[in-house]
Amino acid sequence: PSAVVGAAVTAGRGLHLSPLSVIAPYASLGDFVVINRNVSVGHHTRLGNFVTINPGVNIAGICEIEDKVVIGAGSVVLDKIKIGKSSIIGAGSVVTKNIPDGVIAYGSPAKVIRDISD
Repeated sequence: PSAVVGAAVTAGRGLHLSPLSVIAPYASLGDFVVINRNVSVGHHTRLGNFVTINPGVNIAGICEIEDKVVIGAGSVVLDKIKIGKSSIIGAGSVVTKNIPDGVIAYGSPAKVIRDISD
């Protein structure tokens, strides 16, 4: 099996793209991004540098995932959501609202549980 990368996708250095992943057209992937198996990244979505997307994640279109974010396995990020830098989204979460910088958020819908910006 292979990954599918749409038209006009831009990718930085050190990209790791696992099989069965789909990157929709006009997505932008920063440096050293890790996209694991069975991940879907929507159109016009921007992933910052050092972002890790774990298996089975679905990121809808026009999202912004800032630098050093980790999204847990099986999570869903809805349209037009912004996840702030250095935040962690727990496995199986449904992100329905913007997430600020430097927090841990999880649940359905995802809620900020703890600040880790220290």
